[in-house]
Formats: sequence, C-alpha cells, structure tokens
Amino acid sequence: MDDDYTADINIGNSAVDENNETYIPVSIENNSGIAGFRFNIEYNPEELEVLEIIPNEELLPNNLQTNLGQEDENGLLVTWYQDGNMNLNGELFKIKVKYKGDGVSKISIKSADNNMCNQSLNNVIGTYNEGYVLNEKCMLNEKDGVVEIYSDTEYKDKSDTVILAMYKQNESLVECKTQNITLNGGKQEIVFDTSDVNYDHIKTFIWDSLSNMKPIR
Repeated sequence: MDDDYTADINIGNSAVDENNETYIPVSIENNSGIAGFRFNIEYNPEELEVLEIIPNEELLPNNLQTNLGQEDENGLLVTWYQDGNMNLNGELFKIKVKYKGDGVSKISIKSADNNMCNQSLNNVIGTYNEGYVLNEKCMLNEKDGVVEIYSDTEYKDKSDTVILAMYKQNESLVECKTQNITLNGGKQEIVFDTSDVNYDHIKTFIWDSLSNMKPIR
C-alpha cells in the first residue's frame, strides 16, 4: 500500500544577510526510501528571486536537475532520480534566494501524491512543511491578541519570553502580559487573552528572559 511508503519534506526558515540573500534548506525525514522526486517550488516572485539550487552531494551525488531560468507554466521544478532507493535522512538541497520584500515571505513545495517514488515505482506519500525567508532571525506579527512568531531554523528549541504590551493613544502603558515559549525554528502561534483590558493598540516583543531583557532578533 502507498501508505507504507512515506517521507516528511521540510523547508527551513532562514534570515537574509546584508545582501538580502540566504540559503533555504530542504530536508527529508522519516524516509521509507525514495528513488526519485519532482518538486514544484512555490513562492512569490515579487518578493523572492531564486538564484541557485545546490544539492547535498552526500545524499544526492548525481542527477539533480532544475529548470531554473527556464520556468514555464509549471513554475520552478527540481527533479532527481537514481536506480535504487536512497534511505538516508537529512538535507537534500539548498535554495539560494534574494529577498526583495520587507518582513516574511513563504516558500513551499506543491503537495501531490506523485511527487516522489521508490525503486519499485510506488508513490511515496509526502508530508510537506513550508518555510519562510525572514528579514530578521525572529519576527513577530500580532492581531487581536494572536501573535505569529517566525524564527530562523538555528533558533529551534530556544527558550524565550513573548511580551504583549497594551497602550492607550497617548502611549501610556496599560498592561503587559507574558508567555514563555520554546521556539520551533519555523512558524508558531500563541494567543493572549486581552478581553479584560481597555487599550488602543498593542506592541509585541520577544526577549531571552524577563530577567535579562535581551531582545531576540
């Protein structure tokens, strides 16, 4: 059964450098064995320019191909094949990008049952986890007390404190609420109950702790 053949494909989060460029890792985990893939890379070309696809030669020593620079109506494709199964876990390739936007931009792989196969030509069913290109290593978006957190993959498992500060129009502080979190090196969401506070606007911060008060960026 196809359900016996599965793999998780994860796109990492990465902050840009001083040239607004970065490398986004694409990795495989829980790999039951693959002999080929055809990934359609989805992104906003108004925000991201893909510069290069770089294979991890330890996992994919040969046959990685891409239509970068020659995309058609199918978009950016990255393909690979070999005669036998590749059973390793780890990074498959990196996507080098230049960020033209300001904030956060999503990059993902279009989900399809026939994205991957094994040496017997059985479909390998994938779970595809999107990634983000960031202006900073940790970024926050808040709406109605719900805080979205985007963090660089290198911050995975880092313990920090999110502060939600509520203000009146004259910028006087009404109340602060905090939550301790462990960053997942991706996108996550936490919710603050603000229904008991009379405020006009909110500012959010993330610190390493309340005692040190060092901003995470």
